[in-house]
Amino acid sequence: MAYSMKNIEIFDGQRAQTYDSTINVWFDQYETLINLLKSVINTKLAEPNKPYRILVLGSGTGNELLQLATAFPQSEFVGVDPSAQMNEIAKEKTKGLNNVQIVEGTIDNLEGKFDAITSILVTQFFETSTKKQIIRSIYEKLNRGGFLIHADAFGNSNQVDTNFEIYNSFLRFKHDFEGLKQGLDQVKNSLNYIEESRMEFLFKEAGFSSVTKFFQWLIFAAWLIEK
Repeated sequence: MAYSMKNIEIFDGQRAQTYDSTINVWFDQYETLINLLKSVINTKLAEPNKPYRILVLGSGTGNELLQLATAFPQSEFVGVDPSAQMNEIAKEKTKGLNNVQIVEGTIDNLEGKFDAITSILVTQFFETSTKKQIIRSIYEKLNRGGFLIHADAFGNSNQVDTNFEIYNSFLRFKHDFEGLKQGLDQVKNSLNYIEESRMEFLFKEAGFSSVTKFFQWLIFAAWLIEK
């Protein structure tokens, strides 16, 4: 295994139960990004109506799996997540779909290769050295000509400070609930932001041929990365 399970950010207990209701608070454009995934996949697959094998890394409560597997019913979707409780929620959410498999563990527990992989807000919980290991594992699991859709918390120190100040103001204008300040502090201090140039270097170093940013909302961004 490329990295120890003790370093995995596992969402269990209350975090698993409340994830669906809180993700849209802390990332206001989460649903927009999930919807964009369908468009990116549709444009990059040579023949979208043919069967492909697609991995959702850090599949959590199954939001991506549900939307993607519904949009591309001919393809096989595999979701992998270390949280047993989140996996149970995802299995219940996707139980009506016959093209979804959910595995408890990490990418290194999976067999075979994939035509496409999504990694949405997964590596933001890891230091750069572990991000690098995960990127290498993703590269090894992709078929030649495959692609990754990757989202992370990003920016150099000045960008993070400026964008987080706007982010802070945005949430305070929109929400007023107990724990808001604590949550904002956690977002600011617990995520591992990465400079865009550094992230691009890690992907190119792993062997990927191109890195293209297609989405940004303040401290979060997403890239299309091709092998």
